[in-house]
Amino acid sequence: MATPRTMRAVQYDKYGGGAEGLKHVEVPVPSPKKGEVLLKMEAASINPIDWKIQKGMLRPFLPGKFPFTPVGDLAGEVVELGSGVTNFKPGDKVISISFPSGGGLAEYAVAPASLTVARPPEEFRRTPCVQHGANNLMARQQLDDIGMASLRRQSVNVAGGKAMRRCYL
Repeated sequence: MATPRTMRAVQYDKYGGGAEGLKHVEVPVPSPKKGEVLLKMEAASINPIDWKIQKGMLRPFLPGKFPFTPVGDLAGEVVELGSGVTNFKPGDKVISISFPSGGGLAEYAVAPASLTVARPPEEFRRTPCVQHGANNLMARQQLDDIGMASLRRQSVNVAGGKAMRRCYL
């Protein structure tokens, strides 16, 4: 199925405004640049950083420009690859982080391939995985950094927030 030219998204065009500042809009589908993947969104998780950005607590740095489509923890299906991306193919189910560019509150979003991983097996539902996307990807990267990549693809307990979570890295 061909990717459409436009999509529905939720955006805001200035700091502040809370929920009333969010607007439902029709915008062009983004194109992945070098090292990026285009995802057909299936789930997104709103983090505290998202309302802080909207409130203006990170100005003048974030967002880079208005209007802005918030939310950076993503789950979806790869539909298009930017140049240089070789570790994914269209149809792959993935989770990703698109911080600080956001984009998760839309039908399609681009994300860096370097911050994108194959989605865990179906026994681990996509919604909990995207809710802890940043934490899970950080834990996975740390395993690689300390030479324990052999623990990847195993279920591990990850301390996060108020509870221990079973996580597939």
